[in-house]
Amino acid sequence: MSIDLWVSVGLAIPLAVIANIFTPKIQSWLEGRGKKRSKQRTQELQKELDELTEYQESPEKFHQYLLGVVIRATYIGSLVGIFAGITYILTRFAREFIYFDFANIVFSLTGQVVSMIGAVMIINVCGEAIRRINSLKNYSSVSSDLESKLKQSEEN
Repeated sequence: MSIDLWVSVGLAIPLAVIANIFTPKIQSWLEGRGKKRSKQRTQELQKELDELTEYQESPEKFHQYLLGVVIRATYIGSLVGIFAGITYILTRFAREFIYFDFANIVFSLTGQVVSMIGAVMIINVCGEAIRRINSLKNYSSVSSDLESKLKQSEEN
């Protein structure tokens, strides 16, 4: 018999024993994670349904929410505009007085990247508001869909 066979047998037995010891612990850990995730999903669905119902019953609160979105988007746009303006000024300064192309490139790229990040932030803020507007337009179907998902989540 070769040494490979004895090494395989010598490793297989301890690994099988270790697997049998740890399998129930790993299964219970995975079940706990699944239950925790299910509970969290149920809470998220309930919160979404509650907010949607509140906005449907009280349009003034929804208008306040939308006003907050407008203010947040304006604030982000203003900050990004200021930062982009500063980098534009620094780019012009580097081009006119420093004569160092690397600084010019760094300032220019920084301004462009910040502008793109700001645009994505504004899209995220406004995208959530647009999703809520569409949910309120189709309130009956969205709320019944959320309620059925809640029932399914609670059953699991």
